[in-house]
Amino acid sequence: MFISRGSDVSNHHTFYTLSLTHTHAQVCVWGIFSGIIATILLEMGIGLGWVYGAMGNFIGSAVVPMTMALMWKDCSAIGAIAGDYYYVAVHTSTCMSV
Repeated sequence: MFISRGSDVSNHHTFYTLSLTHTHAQVCVWGIFSGIIATILLEMGIGLGWVYGAMGNFIGSAVVPMTMALMWKDCSAIGAIAGDYYYVAVHTSTCMSV
């Protein structure tokens, strides 16, 4: 369901109620999906410590480029994306070398 937040929406309470309901549904779906993936990985012999470490490297590497994209007016989309790939390579190589 798509709701415009423009001037045609007169009842903001309805909009926020639907947004909150949608957010709760997303959290439930993500929890079920994560549980299924964790069970599959555990059955494959891949520990969740490795998964959390990899997730930290991939998500953590996007923090600096995305912050620059939001806060720096001269940052281009290509620069932010290239920075993200650069930081993924740096984090991964650092993690592998230690």
